[in-house]
Amino acid sequence: TSQSLTRPIPCGYAFALSLQTMDINRSSTPCESRHGPRLRQNRMTISSHLPSQDDLKKMKHDKKLFRQGSELFNQNTSSGLKFLQENNLLSNPLDTNEIVKYLKDNPLLDKKVIGDYLSNRKNIHILEQYVKTFNFEDIRIDEALRIYLSEFRLPGEAPLISVLLEHFAAHWRGCNNFPLANNDAAFGLAYACIMLNTDQHNTNVRRQSLPMTCEMNNNENFDVGMLTEIYNAIKSDEIIMPTGHIGVVRESYLWKLMLRR
Repeated sequence: TSQSLTRPIPCGYAFALSLQTMDINRSSTPCESRHGPRLRQNRMTISSHLPSQDDLKKMKHDKKLFRQGSELFNQNTSSGLKFLQENNLLSNPLDTNEIVKYLKDNPLLDKKVIGDYLSNRKNIHILEQYVKTFNFEDIRIDEALRIYLSEFRLPGEAPLISVLLEHFAAHWRGCNNFPLANNDAAFGLAYACIMLNTDQHNTNVRRQSLPMTCEMNNNENFDVGMLTEIYNAIKSDEIIMPTGHIGVVRESYLWKLMLRR
């Protein structure tokens, strides 16, 4: 008796098609197979919200303009902001919250320029909103200061440093149910932390034992236990300003910044 032989599959495409047909026949009921192959249950569908080619071109163009604006801002803050406004990357007139977000979330900006911009008396309303973006709840004042100073570099002039620390101290007290006697006491302690950090980690300065805060808490002394904790923390771990970060310290600093964003 003659036995019919199966014709060999001529090409890879036909082979794949035959496998697909076999899979459908095994997994589908007879009524389902009449409607043709269906997607497997675990098969992902393509999103309908993918950007178009024109959208991608615009995003790339805006990113280039944003970088140019940031470079201009580092050279001249007014020119940089004006450039971003002219290219519809910032609102006109400027929105305070928008500027704060730009300063905090933009890694292209020079930390020194940010400090100079925030400490400018004309930008006090921006500084007020900027400080409020930090959550210092249940954080000791020196640790809160570390977080605060990781975002910008303190300017060199004492009056400008005072402006930045005054707003910091008031906000820190508000986050912690108003400890210490008043805002002036918190400001004095914050300033003492800066001085202690300089004294402890500058070889040209005689090292002090505790922050110089005698009778600064509304004519009373601060708690000695708290001062000791602050002293030990700053002595063992320097508060390093952004421009002082190098090597492994810089990598750790950038990693912490990225985690915070």
